[in-house]
Amino acid sequence: MTGGGIPVIRYDLAHYGIITSVTSPTVFNVDALASFGVNEFAGYSCFIKRKGTGSGGAPQGEAKVITASSAGRFTIAAAYTVIVAIGDEVLILHPALANASPGGQISKLAGVSLPGTHAHADDLLWQTVLTLSPTGRRKVHSIWLDFVNFAAALQTVTYRLSYQVDGATYRIFDSNAAAPWTIAMDDGVLIALESCIDHPLRLEIQKTVAEGAARDVPYEVIYEDMS
Repeated sequence: MTGGGIPVIRYDLAHYGIITSVTSPTVFNVDALASFGVNEFAGYSCFIKRKGTGSGGAPQGEAKVITASSAGRFTIAAAYTVIVAIGDEVLILHPALANASPGGQISKLAGVSLPGTHAHADDLLWQTVLTLSPTGRRKVHSIWLDFVNFAAALQTVTYRLSYQVDGATYRIFDSNAAAPWTIAMDDGVLIALESCIDHPLRLEIQKTVAEGAARDVPYEVIYEDMS
């Protein structure tokens, strides 16, 4: 990446831009690419690199074939699952690079950000934060757990990860029980997995000190579906 956060990419294979206006679910403008010729990008694909809000979710990670382009205006063959918005970051990808018919490989390999919030009840039991249930092979890169809302003195939080290795019974394969998170540490825990799964994976946490009320635990999972 450059210092300004723009990806370094070959100019003849991919072009980066930010959506500046939206006319319809299939027509939008990227002013930074207005200097290119009429239909110069016809047959390319428009990949939504990042939602402008930074919230993740659709249409981030989706790619659609471009049928027409002129002066920075793009028309795509079919709408994304959620209409694009001003500020969304896009990559315009050459057909040789994209292979991006709807549902093509570029969408799978680009990675998905899955943010969410677990409402942790005020008890000392193990509670499930999330369960990932892939329909094929999925590579899970990392999970971020934000514990900033836990504030009780001497609070300790332990996580454990379980996997249905036989497709039926959850088996614990990772935890921080030997060195649990405490209130004196940073705001949360980053779990670096870099593991492939094809059965459900479950993440649970347990705290040791009552908070007096339920507490939200924001999280984010980064993964890519491989099949």
